[in-house]
Amino acid sequence: MTRFALLYPKETEQLVLVNPIGLEDWKALGVPYRTVDQWYQRELKTSAAGTKQYQLTTYYAGKWWPEFDRWVQMQAGVYQGEGKKQVA
Repeated sequence: MTRFALLYPKETEQLVLVNPIGLEDWKALGVPYRTVDQWYQRELKTSAAGTKQYQLTTYYAGKWWPEFDRWVQMQAGVYQGEGKKQVA
C-alpha cells in the first residue's frame, strides 16, 4: 500500500500505517529493483552462514557471542527440508 501511495498520490486520499517498521523507500534510496522471481531465487540460496553474516552486521554491530547462534539456526532452519520452497 505504501508503494501505491507513493506512485499514485492523486488517487490516495489517506494512508494509515500502524507500526510501519522497515518501510523505507528503497527505490528513492537507489536500491536496484528486483522482480518477485529474483527475490525467490535469492531466498532459495539462504544459508546459516549468510544468515549469521547478515545478523552480525545488521543487529549485533560486528560483535558475536555464541548465545546468538540459536537465532541463526532458527532463521536458517526454516529454509531447510520439505518446506524450503514455500518459505522462500
